[in-house]
Order: sequence, then structure tokens, then C-alpha cells
Amino acid sequence: MKKLIFILCGVLLLFTSCISIPRIPDGYEQIESRPTMYERFDEFQNVTWIFNEQMFSNKNSTVYIGKTKDKIWMRIKFIYSGSDWIFFENATFVNQQGKRLSFKFNSWDKKTEVKDGYVKESIDILISDSEIQNLLELYEGTNVRLRLSGEKYKEYEINDMDFVQGIKETINFYFSQKNK
Repeated sequence: MKKLIFILCGVLLLFTSCISIPRIPDGYEQIESRPTMYERFDEFQNVTWIFNEQMFSNKNSTVYIGKTKDKIWMRIKFIYSGSDWIFFENATFVNQQGKRLSFKFNSWDKKTEVKDGYVKESIDILISDSEIQNLLELYEGTNVRLRLSGEKYKEYEINDMDFVQGIKETINFYFSQKNK
């Protein structure tokens, strides 16, 4: 009996470690009308930041919303972590249907960190409504890939359906708030 309990505990531990449950950072509160959306008011910036719960999973691309009493906007963040620098200055999405969306930026606008032999490069940029619409259309396709490129490049398959759904929900929430 003890052996059976031990095996069941091991299976349960293995199963729960494979599930990716986003951890909601402190200070974020669930939006009642949208259970997957969370907001936090930054009293220093006088801005409410709005994220889908899937965006807290620290992926290689994240979209989120900023909102004040008078305005609403969307941002996208690209992140590379690895053992080598890639010095990326471009981010390009492409899906299996050939739909593309590219962003170009200056390397000095990025944040970089080196810690314990790993490099982290990231950039956080404002995106236009037409780019947001193009991103939504891109994610309506299949097999979305992202390439961060510069001196070198790194490619990512974006196939986590919960994450893809989180991007779509964020974009749809943005347009529903903008059109109020």
C-alpha cells in the first residue's frame, strides 16, 4: 500500500510539473468581466497596465495594454535569453500561410543583462492599431514562428495554444476598450 501511494504521489508530481500555470504577479487584480485579464494601477505613472494571464508566462514575445483616463495603447515586448549575444534589431513573425509582420528598432533602445553566463536582450515598443490588426490576422493562421535577428538570430515556434489564445484575447480586449 505504501508503495502504491508513493507511485501515485510521483505520478501526480510529474503531472503537475508539466502543467504551465501562469503566476499572477502581486498587485494585479482580475477584471470581473474578463476572467483571463488582469490589471494593475501604477500611481506613479498614473497608468493602468492590463495583461492576459498567459502573458505572465515570460515568453519570447508579450503583448499588453496601457490605459489612462484619456488614452489606451498597446505594447509588445520581445525577449531573448541564451548563452550567446544575438544583438537583435529586428523581430519578424511569419505563419504557415505566409503572413508576415516585422518590427525594426535600434539596438540602443534595448535592455541587456548578463548574469551567471546568460545574456538577456529585451525591447518593449509601442505598436500601432494597424500592426495590432496584422498581429491578430497573423495568429489566425497556423504555425506562427518568430525570428529575432541582428548580428545573429534565434527562431521560436509559438505553438502554445493557451498563449496564442491569450494574445488574441488581449487584442480583442484592446479594441473593445478603444471603441467604447
